[in-house]
Amino acid sequence: MAAKKTTKKKVTRKPTARKKPVAKKQEYTSHDSIDIDVKTPEQAANIIAHLQQLQMTAGWLIMKQMLELNMSVLEKSIVKKVDPHTEEKLTDEEVDDMRKTYDVYEELLGKPEQLITMFTADNSAGAVPAYDPYAQTVRDSNEEFAGVLEEQ
Repeated sequence: MAAKKTTKKKVTRKPTARKKPVAKKQEYTSHDSIDIDVKTPEQAANIIAHLQQLQMTAGWLIMKQMLELNMSVLEKSIVKKVDPHTEEKLTDEEVDDMRKTYDVYEELLGKPEQLITMFTADNSAGAVPAYDPYAQTVRDSNEEFAGVLEEQ
């Protein structure tokens, strides 16, 4: 006797959408108002050291090189008002968009150094200022000379 051949039905399932966790976005009122709470000079020095290390990494150097290349392409396109890829003339709005992009790249390139300067200034805010005996305001020196002239 021959065995019966059975065929299985293909069951198609409806794809179920998996719920992805939603990451909460941090909202900043301004890109310049990011506040990092630094309470001690040691914390500021630690942040400065990390930023200086960042500037030495291969990843940062690659990003810096890429941004500088993109900026040079943008500079030429802005000056000539020509799209770098299609060689078509750009509108004033497109040129303004390129300028904004250039400004963002420029700010990004300078951000580590800007933060280092900011934390250095915050760190030295409590320090005693260096005394410069030659630093005088114009008003002070004029009053001094006025007193000398009156004595004669």
